[in-house]
Amino acid sequence: VHSPELQLYVIRILFIVPIFAASSWYSLKAANSPAQEYVYVNAFRDVYEAFVIHTFLAFLTACFGEEENLIRVLEGKAQQEHLFGLHLILRAPRMGRP
Repeated sequence: VHSPELQLYVIRILFIVPIFAASSWYSLKAANSPAQEYVYVNAFRDVYEAFVIHTFLAFLTACFGEEENLIRVLEGKAQQEHLFGLHLILRAPRMGRP
């Protein structure tokens, strides 16, 4: 990917790994402390996770164009089957338009 706009999305998505690692380490380290600062760290991690999901959807839109283009690309893909046994309780997923 040589587009600076797309690279920004990728960096935002990849940055979730050190954020999760640092927040998990801090939560384990501070779990027994009476101040419970780890609650704020976990809240920051959850907000960043939501930001990454939004960034991923924006990345897909930037790669494939508008939503209609993305839907057409997904509808052209082969439909995926569930793992053995799951087809009994889940309906088959449909790629493309919800």
